[in-house]
Amino acid sequence: MRLWRIIKLFRNNFSSTKSIIFRFEGAIFQSRKEELSIVLTKDKKELERILDFRPQGTYENIKKLYNAGESVYLVFYNDLCVHHSLVFRNDSDAEVQKEHINIPAHTAWIHYCNTAVGHRGKGIYPYVINYIAKALTDSGNGMDRIIIDTEQKNIPSQKGIIKAGFREMGMVKRSVFFGKEKIKGC
Repeated sequence: MRLWRIIKLFRNNFSSTKSIIFRFEGAIFQSRKEELSIVLTKDKKELERILDFRPQGTYENIKKLYNAGESVYLVFYNDLCVHHSLVFRNDSDAEVQKEHINIPAHTAWIHYCNTAVGHRGKGIYPYVINYIAKALTDSGNGMDRIIIDTEQKNIPSQKGIIKAGFREMGMVKRSVFFGKEKIKGC
């Protein structure tokens, strides 16, 4: 009985995730998806469209990031929101820790991407992240690099990221043990 309590205590107080970090290597040609509309969110009313396919809790999380200054891109198909991607820009001269990753100075991080279940496998994800990366590159915004990450076990996202013109640059491991966080890698 005691051993089970120790095991349970350990399981409840330890977590570990591995993510692969990718760097944008340059725009690749992707045919325009005429039926899609990509919008850089300008107000909270527009942001509410995430509720077309995501639950209230996800919307609240994204709203917090939006209020903190992150860019939110929404993708519409026949006036229905079917995808969201967020961008954090580290404009500072120092590295910034965000969630499970350290963002180098002058780097844009594309993250929190999700495509509605019924629209997966149609090339929306690679098209959108390529579009965002090109927009960040073409804007002359002072970003030295554009990165994106995904969990090591998320093979479909890795394929989409590579298709969009990103190349693997390393791995990051995040461990939390009794509330103490440790990040190793990139």
